Amino acid sequence: MCSSSSSIILDTNELPPFTIQNSTVAPQPQFLVSTTKSTIPTNAWWSNLMLGDGSGYIPQTPFSLKAIPDTGLQICYPNRVIGPSYIFQNFNADWTISSIEPLSSKLISRYSDLSVTVDYGRFTVPIVRGTPYITAIYSGSTPTLSTIHAILSTDQVSPTKIKMVLNNNSTWIVYSSVPIQWQVVGNVIQAPISISGVIRISTVISTDQEPILDRYSSTFPLNGHLSLNVYGTEGGSFSFDFDTQRLVDGDNSTDPGILFLLLPNHQKMNITGGQIIPSFTSYRNIRGLLQGIAINPSDNTLSLSPKIPFNVGWTSNIPLSSYKDITAALQKDMDQLPASIPPDSYSAGKVLALFARLILIADHVGELRIRNTLIDRLILLMNIWTQSIGPDKWVYDDHFGIIITSNGAVDRGADYGVGVFNDVGIFHQGYHLYAAAVLAKFNSVWRLANTKYVSALAKNYACPNKNNTYFPFLRNHDAYELISYASGLVGYSDGSNKESTSESCNGFYAIALLGSAYKDTRCEAIGRLLTANEIITAQTYWHMNNPNDSLVMYEPPLANQYVLGNLFSNKVDGATWFGNNPSYAIGIQVIPVTPLTKVLFSDTPWVQAATSYLTSIASSNDTSPEWKAFVLSIIGITPDQVKALTSFDNGNTLTNMLYFAYSH
Repeated sequence: MCSSSSSIILDTNELPPFTIQNSTVAPQPQFLVSTTKSTIPTNAWWSNLMLGDGSGYIPQTPFSLKAIPDTGLQICYPNRVIGPSYIFQNFNADWTISSIEPLSSKLISRYSDLSVTVDYGRFTVPIVRGTPYITAIYSGSTPTLSTIHAILSTDQVSPTKIKMVLNNNSTWIVYSSVPIQWQVVGNVIQAPISISGVIRISTVISTDQEPILDRYSSTFPLNGHLSLNVYGTEGGSFSFDFDTQRLVDGDNSTDPGILFLLLPNHQKMNITGGQIIPSFTSYRNIRGLLQGIAINPSDNTLSLSPKIPFNVGWTSNIPLSSYKDITAALQKDMDQLPASIPPDSYSAGKVLALFARLILIADHVGELRIRNTLIDRLILLMNIWTQSIGPDKWVYDDHFGIIITSNGAVDRGADYGVGVFNDVGIFHQGYHLYAAAVLAKFNSVWRLANTKYVSALAKNYACPNKNNTYFPFLRNHDAYELISYASGLVGYSDGSNKESTSESCNGFYAIALLGSAYKDTRCEAIGRLLTANEIITAQTYWHMNNPNDSLVMYEPPLANQYVLGNLFSNKVDGATWFGNNPSYAIGIQVIPVTPLTKVLFSDTPWVQAATSYLTSIASSNDTSPEWKAFVLSIIGITPDQVKALTSFDNGNTLTNMLYFAYSH
């Protein structure tokens, strides 16, 4: 990890300053062998492996997998199913990897950022994200591969390669480290004898893929890791690093490296450490078209750097002529501000952030008396959480290494499910940390007194270190997709999911602002890097039907919505958790309105393409004033449109919307 100095916010390794209270409603992970890791993953891409009977969907990419107890690992190259407002990938067990000998209990024997190893006793499967092969390592047992389809033909191309055509028009190849004369028995192929060796299976989508799959079959990754690299406060990258093994022990031929698949969001970054294979573009998944790249074998490391220049600070540029209007709105809002905050952690955070926005705006327009009054009020409201004096409190679950709430720890429905680790970090605590950053900026006494508090909350979802005793590395991030998910240990059938990209952007924006307030350059740089990445993923996958993006292909009618409501590992949905009103799907990708909003929606071709649709939703009778403000924010709300609004969301104000309108 590269940085000029350590971070007082993100690099400290100390027990959080909260009461220890473990969740009684969180599911207890199954199948994990003893581990030296101090915390258990709460948002891993492979969470379904350790929930229930462990047979839930796993996104390997390009394959979908299910690890069935006592049966083996099911492999599917999925097809897309297009609904009226959603698209998902179906699951059919194209192949099941197993052995003739009975299997022992399934275990998760090891895991890392980009990999998880499933151990069936007779064989192990190192599942590594983004590689177009599934690899199984056998130890003195007899491999079998069964399919739900009819096997139309087989071609034993060589002693270590067999090609099969199934009646669903798919073609598959199996490579092996030792000669195997595969036997076909109905819809099963099996080795004639037990082996101690490796098999690798892949599917051929187009004929020009086969020689490329042949070439790169000889080296396979055992596991993979993600790391962050930051330089100053402006630059940074993500690095994928792999531990590899040759298919054949003692193979002295030139190592070709790892064949890896880049997602559409990866392809929008600066890429170093590999060679793009232009012709290898036939694989696709729910995210879109995947690009093949050969990772250099010298260090097996691929680096991705976001291209978006993220230079947003605390405020926006507004004309002097707007100060009078904004000041009048401030004075009006001062009379309507709540005297208390809601009891739940999410709604409380929104109100705290509302006060923080007004502080920044009042300071910008020179209303120092109002600013100081708001600072005093915000400190009193923040004390409810910083001093744990409210009906709901932050507590630390030392089993999972996560800060949740006292109510959520005992009630699965409290605080939007934080007891099962849903939404708690980037959403709830992102709002709290935005407010904390503003107080730290203006009040040095508060800043110094609450350093441990803000550090703990920040590390809860943005910890950059893998050796931290109390928090996992980047809790919410899918290390391969580079998407931060919010679903916790719920165990959804379609995998991890996230609804609000703008709130996750806000969570990392708050990290950058904390770094600025504390003069912590490393914290600021990490916040900027994570925010820039969130913006890329939002623009790539949630801002649909972009005329300049041929990689993400959401079909109509969903694509005609322009803004996605919810993204799963295996599904994209136009609706939200709280309703299918189109304004909800749009607005939940906008809140909260801050200077960052303009950067999030800075993709001009997409905004222009979506304008007609967004305007129609804004003018619909089904769109309330609260949501209309958010819809119009994307296309450039005007001061007059703001003044015509009769009510605002509980995290928004007339002042904030006027300020935003004048910043355009």
